[in-house]
Amino acid sequence: MDLAQPHYTCRRLGHPDPADLDTLAGAYGWDIRGWPGLDTLIAVREITGLAPYIRGATANQAIAAELAHRLDTLRTGQTTARWTHHRDPDRRQPATACHAQRRGQQANGPLGQARRGISYGPYSW
Repeated sequence: MDLAQPHYTCRRLGHPDPADLDTLAGAYGWDIRGWPGLDTLIAVREITGLAPYIRGATANQAIAAELAHRLDTLRTGQTTARWTHHRDPDRRQPATACHAQRRGQQANGPLGQARRGISYGPYSW
């Protein structure tokens, strides 16, 4: 599940940068994007990620709106729809670059460009 998290946030929240996913795969020595179970792990993460929005929806209108948006995109199968973090509600943008990289397609330059000093949550490479 740890390797699915950066792909989930790339797809739904727009970070990390798709090139950073290439660097992560290179540092780890295996690219999860080629594994057929990745979409299932991302779907599990999307569902479990609803919990704080469900808890906060009654007290905060912005959180309630984001919950409604997330549920709508899940119900209608919009796997590339951008979600926002409850602390940054104005950041919704298309997720095309992350989605293209996830499938190994060229989105923002050639694949496999290594960069040093990248940090993503608990991951550093």
